[in-house]
Amino acid sequence: MENVKDFMNRMHRQLGNNYRSLDGKYSESCLLVAAELAKRLFKEGTRASICFVSGPPLDKFNKGSIFPKRYARRVEWAAHVFAVAGERVFDPMVSAEPVPREDYRALAFDECSEIKTYIPSDRIEEFLARN
Repeated sequence: MENVKDFMNRMHRQLGNNYRSLDGKYSESCLLVAAELAKRLFKEGTRASICFVSGPPLDKFNKGSIFPKRYARRVEWAAHVFAVAGERVFDPMVSAEPVPREDYRALAFDECSEIKTYIPSDRIEEFLARN
């Protein structure tokens, strides 16, 4: 099994295609990538959380989407999921290296919600056992 660093490098390159797989299809899932990172981190002795951000509140001018900076508004989502270990965010969409949690939102999106925890680190082993 690839270690975390190799997986991050490979996925960062692969996700450069507007979050599509190399065949051009939308076959990647941020939740699956985050779960895979959490599994690899766990095997290396680090408990990660699965976290997410979502779009700004809906109103007549805003449909609540987030726009990843990497894709220059070619891609929009309602939310995005990633792994967090301590104060480091592991998201190969943004970088092949972990980024500081405090910098993540500004690096990743034009505008998005605060980082919210979906699966806390103390429940990650239980989550990974289900997959």
